[in-house]
Amino acid sequence: MDRAASFLLDLGIGKDDIIVAQTPNTIELVVTYLAAWRVAAAVSPVPVQWRAHELTYVLGLTGAKAFIVAGVFKDFDHLEMARKLRSAHAGLEHVVSLDSFHQETTGHAVRDDLDEATAELDANDISVIQWTSGTEAEPKACPISHNNWGFARFIYLIFYS
Repeated sequence: MDRAASFLLDLGIGKDDIIVAQTPNTIELVVTYLAAWRVAAAVSPVPVQWRAHELTYVLGLTGAKAFIVAGVFKDFDHLEMARKLRSAHAGLEHVVSLDSFHQETTGHAVRDDLDEATAELDANDISVIQWTSGTEAEPKACPISHNNWGFARFIYLIFYS
């Protein structure tokens, strides 16, 4: 996770930046979450079924700085689609495939300033931006803070332990 967080910092991703992630459920997705939070950034996961229409809206609304995508998944080239979307979103600086993310972060040097980046994080900062299906219009953003997750854990422990 620290290698992945260092990779994100080297890309210029830090406090309050948004990373959109369109991946299947893989270990790299988990690492993306943890690394993003380590550098005080947020993750916005989107379904792998979404295409350019929905993603144009999401990328525009979030102002995402990075987009991590599956590459080719179920005969669809997400990486190609993401690269085309990048040209329409000036703030989208990085498009990274899962394969590239794995390769880049596996041997990446751990930075000495990770603790400083994490120290910028506040429990009220947004950790995740989830999306509704948008049955009547565009998808709706549901921002969730670190405190929201902590409270959910607290409730879970009360009722299920």
